Amino acid sequence: MTQIVMVLMVQIVILFFFDNIQWKTTVGGNSWDYVEDILELEDGYFVLGQTGSYGVGNNDVYLTKLDLLGNELWFKTYGNSLNDYGRVITSSNDNNNEYVIKGEKQNCPIPNDWGNCFMEELIIKINGEGDSIYNNL
Repeated sequence: MTQIVMVLMVQIVILFFFDNIQWKTTVGGNSWDYVEDILELEDGYFVLGQTGSYGVGNNDVYLTKLDLLGNELWFKTYGNSLNDYGRVITSSNDNNNEYVIKGEKQNCPIPNDWGNCFMEELIIKINGEGDSIYNNL
């Protein structure tokens, strides 16, 4: 059984059986990037979190696809001009090649009035290539 360990600064280490390191990799950019969840796939891993390095807002949802050896195949960001956080990624019940990202998004009804901002539910449905099928951004 594969054991996945998340380490600060987005370093991912894959361990098999007696904690023997099979590979490790680092993803993300040069700002504050965090891993929240990892979903094991037949052909690799989805690594979900948030990034301050890429995207359009302060923080955006960050999703990267790794192959079985930990090589980054691609990454995508999802978000708007405020803070968006991806917390969990799961397989969709609708289709084998669709996935659901859940998290939080910042809502500020009055622009530049940060005292009235609040967080609300974020949902993004994607296909296996990370393309957004649905989102409530």
